[in-house]
Amino acid sequence: MSALNLPTFETKITVSDGKRQIFDTLRRCYVALTPEEWVRRHVVHFLQEAHSVPPTHIAEEYPVPLNGQSQRADIVAVGPDMKPWIVVECKAPSVALDDGVVAQ
Repeated sequence: MSALNLPTFETKITVSDGKRQIFDTLRRCYVALTPEEWVRRHVVHFLQEAHSVPPTHIAEEYPVPLNGQSQRADIVAVGPDMKPWIVVECKAPSVALDDGVVAQ
């Protein structure tokens, strides 16, 4: 996987049915290792280690109402008041951040 502009950390990667999987520390299971998932795991680690966000304050695939439609944020971290502190949309490192991606 590509090097990211985030701190590295020890990952647990395995192969199942010929497909690589990475351990998701929040869901406590292995998930498909896609470029987007690689970014998600690094962002979660960064939130926990660099900003001391407890795992209980981080949710993945979190439903977010937007313009009357239900969307999902890749990561939502909440503050001590349990209100959203940061909403993260993860993209593979190869995805250009154009207006369409930003609008998502």
